[in-house]
Amino acid sequence: MERTYTVRQPGCTAWTGPGLTWSQACEDWREAACNQAPGHEPARRIIRHDHFRRVYSRNPRHVEMNPQAGLAVFEAVKYEFGADRVRHDTYKQKKSVIDFPVLCDGNVASSVSVSEVLQNMPIVAVDFVFVDPTVRRQVKEWLDSNLKDIVASKEE
Repeated sequence: MERTYTVRQPGCTAWTGPGLTWSQACEDWREAACNQAPGHEPARRIIRHDHFRRVYSRNPRHVEMNPQAGLAVFEAVKYEFGADRVRHDTYKQKKSVIDFPVLCDGNVASSVSVSEVLQNMPIVAVDFVFVDPTVRRQVKEWLDSNLKDIVASKEE
């Protein structure tokens, strides 16, 4: 029986399929990493803890200058160091209202109507750029010199 697994980059987060234990997945990754099997590269990175490293995180000041700052950094690093050496991971929550029923004085009410805190919850927004560990130092040095220009140059 052939086992399958999925690896989601950039964090090399792994999910095992139905009927596949974590031990079996690790065994398969070790085998793939050593034998140039399909999925060799992600498996090697998982087994050797050689995952991509973070070089940029969302910064509110950057987002004020350029709402797509993370994408701008990703594109610049990709252009300078190669697409195979960089990954971009971003997420922005669509809404921040958390509404659920609350028992208040014997009556059921909306959590939003009862709590000012829940009415004003900030949305979750993350933006990361990761690079291959073999070029991390060079990328960090390059970003130290160029980050302000990259973030300031938003595309019209």
